[in-house]
Amino acid sequence: MADDAQIQRFLRYLEDPRPEDHDHAEIEEALADPAQRGALLEAVARSAPEKALASRPGWWENWLRGFDVK
Repeated sequence: MADDAQIQRFLRYLEDPRPEDHDHAEIEEALADPAQRGALLEAVARSAPEKALASRPGWWENWLRGFDVK
């Protein structure tokens, strides 16, 4: 399961994905592993569903379909 710090970093990434503001390697590593991706998705949806869905309309849906964040 994703920890609170990882959830917060991912939510910040959804809001503003500029590379200088985030550790993209860590985010991409988590998204590349199906188990981590599922745990992160579930944790984000439980902790801040409105923020996750409203942060970047369209992006979230694309990510759910396997959007490559690189």
